[in-house]
Amino acid sequence: MPRGPKGEKHPPDPPATAPDPHAAPLGPPSATLGRSASAQDPATPAPELVEKFAEKAHDLDAARRSVEDAASVTTALWLSYLFVLVYIGIAAGAVKHQDLFLENPVKLPFLSDVPLPLVAFFILAPIVFIVSHAYTLVHFVMLAAKVGVFDTELRKQVRDAPETREGLRWQLPTNIFVQILAGPARLREGRLGFLSNTIASISLVIGPVLLLLLLQMQFLPFHSEGITWLHRGFVLLDLVLLWALWPAVVDSGSEIRWLHPWRHKLFALGSSAAIGIALTAATFPGEWLDEHIGNTQWIPPNGVTAWLGAKDKLDEPKSTSFHDLLFNGEYDPKIRRRRSPFSNTLVLPGFDALEAAKIDDSKLGTVKHTISRKHGHFESAIFQGADLRKVNLENSYLQGADLYQANLQGAQFYNANLKGAALYQAKLQCASLGNAQLQGAWLGYAQLQGASLKEATLQGAALPGAQLQGASLKGAQLQGAEFNQNPDSPKTILAGSDMGGAAVWRANFNDASLTAVFVDDGTKESALTTDEVKALEDMITKEVPKVEDSLKALERIKKLSPPISGNEASALGILKKGRAENLNAYQKALADQIKSLACSSQDKDALYIVRGLTGREWIYSIIKDTGAEAPGLVEAIVSPKVVQECPVSAALTEADKAALEKLKNEANGTH
Repeated sequence: MPRGPKGEKHPPDPPATAPDPHAAPLGPPSATLGRSASAQDPATPAPELVEKFAEKAHDLDAARRSVEDAASVTTALWLSYLFVLVYIGIAAGAVKHQDLFLENPVKLPFLSDVPLPLVAFFILAPIVFIVSHAYTLVHFVMLAAKVGVFDTELRKQVRDAPETREGLRWQLPTNIFVQILAGPARLREGRLGFLSNTIASISLVIGPVLLLLLLQMQFLPFHSEGITWLHRGFVLLDLVLLWALWPAVVDSGSEIRWLHPWRHKLFALGSSAAIGIALTAATFPGEWLDEHIGNTQWIPPNGVTAWLGAKDKLDEPKSTSFHDLLFNGEYDPKIRRRRSPFSNTLVLPGFDALEAAKIDDSKLGTVKHTISRKHGHFESAIFQGADLRKVNLENSYLQGADLYQANLQGAQFYNANLKGAALYQAKLQCASLGNAQLQGAWLGYAQLQGASLKEATLQGAALPGAQLQGASLKGAQLQGAEFNQNPDSPKTILAGSDMGGAAVWRANFNDASLTAVFVDDGTKESALTTDEVKALEDMITKEVPKVEDSLKALERIKKLSPPISGNEASALGILKKGRAENLNAYQKALADQIKSLACSSQDKDALYIVRGLTGREWIYSIIKDTGAEAPGLVEAIVSPKVVQECPVSAALTEADKAALEKLKNEANGTH
């Protein structure tokens, strides 16, 4: 060690750069590189750790525990899904036609204090169900994947010991789906396996589609085209989910697969049937699909369809379609429902509006309306014998509706569409039919005392035997209307009717009881006898509540009454005389009028008019006198030279054509 002055020892000088304790040892570059290459990267797991993880990844016991965990979750999820399916099914199945007509809220099971609006239920219910179904299917896909991993490892590790493999399969959780995918042979095959597969298919494949179809079928008589298309979309969406996810569930990546090719074909066949029902069979009157697809009678007459109800009025087999067999069967008055399993229209014979509205008969005069369903769609609805007093059906659609013997006193049908409707023997005293469309309607023997038909369209309507005392037909369109069927039937009574400004061109008043005169500046009614006024007053007082409408009707009639000592009112024979003098011209003009109604390119309801005209026996007695005109009329409707001349011909069914051919044969005197 060097010494300084006076012998002091000094430490050696420090190196220019202090060595870094973390620096790599000095040495040749080659040696340094070699050491760097052999050093362990802390980010890379050690080989023994990788081996440990690999062992766990292929650990059968760990795979089995993973399956058990997933099975416990999916079991609880499956049960909750089944609850949703059954819950919605019960709620939808409990909806009756009366609920649809009244738009009653849906009473949810166990939640009766929280009713859901009808339309909201039929929109929300399928959405909630599809979300639940999709969520459940996704979880089952994950369960199937884990079962597939277990099955694959089991076969790899226990190749030559089938008994051991079966023993390990017996240790799997008792979950139906786990057993179907990787359970022992005894549980996968035979009757037990078939039963397990059936439960799985019904709960996750068939049940969901049937539920969505049930929602569509139950709501179909409501006649909402937008919501019905929404239901059809839900069916298609659920089928897409099933095709996308269900094969992954049943195949599971394992060697046990039961979705064999023939099952794929069955799956495709079922999907096609569901789409066919949703799009072509489940249609309702008034929508495009019903007119162009649903009414196509493509199934020829046969014993099977006849047994299912496809018979004509002579009880002979007739052509039909799945649409008619499922939704449009004939109405059977004995059982008071259609012969088909479902109905695409409301069927409410004997419906009581007062009972539904909880209104006592004695308090009817104090209410404005019993039920209000403005703008409602009730095409071809069946209300035979129903009590619909004071219902408000303004602007509603009732084309082809059956209101035979219905009590419609004081009802509001302003601007309603009643084309082709059957109002035979209906009670319409003081009803408001102002601006209503009644072309081709059947009003035979209807009681219209004091009713308002102001500016109503009644071209081609039949009113033989109708009671129109004190009714208002002011400005009504009555071209071609039939007010009396034949001299032997009860006369149509127009005593005291206001027909000022009514269009009566070619209307048939033959043998009708007329006491009204038509002049340019208004109507001049002749007076009624005291006895006639008293009879009308008693009838309206007893059958129609004493409300404003009925009081006005009585007041209107009394204005026409003579003094106490009055004389008999003289009958007016002007119209009758005009018809008698020119009978042939009248019949020809009537045929032309019916043709213009049926073939009107402006009228989308021409089909209802044709059916309303041809479906009533009275039309035969009118048309057969036209001679050669009737065949020309039928040919013009059935097979026009140019379809544009009579667009309705394209929408005629075989039944419609048969009715028209019968009309032609009646005119020709042939059978």
